Amino acid sequence: MQTMRIGAVATVAVALLVVGCGSEAPASRPAPPPPASGGPPLPAADTLIQVSARVDPAATVEGFPKTLVVELALDPAGDLHWNNDANSPTITLTVPEGVRLSRTTAVMPNTALEHDVVPRVARIGFAEETGLGTDWRLGVQLEAFVCRDEGRVCLRQQETHEVRPARER
Repeated sequence: MQTMRIGAVATVAVALLVVGCGSEAPASRPAPPPPASGGPPLPAADTLIQVSARVDPAATVEGFPKTLVVELALDPAGDLHWNNDANSPTITLTVPEGVRLSRTTAVMPNTALEHDVVPRVARIGFAEETGLGTDWRLGVQLEAFVCRDEGRVCLRQQETHEVRPARER
């Protein structure tokens, strides 16, 4: 009987030692994503990024009479900043027939700062057929890495927006 008592005491002591040392999470619990990877995208309903576009009458790309300026800004109510350690934000644009772009994808470079809230801007050559009107919409699919200041959680954010470009005179 003495041997059983020592075995039971040893088992309890080892269990207390493991619990007291802060053992790893059980294998069945998924590990949180590392901040640099950004983790999975949030649901589409949770938009963290505001998209705006405007047609600038000045030409900046050869062969295109105007410039389409697309801007990504973080939602000011979200307490967010860009994750500059991750990939730069990217956009893919879709336009109606009668609109021509110099490119349909753009990378919007991160700054050299560790983190910031400065809007990201892309300038794309733009041309439209006469008579198209101003009621058309620009489709913008984006991917960006943002961090919530609260809890220091970084996320890979994928969103789809539809915007009507403003006109500069």
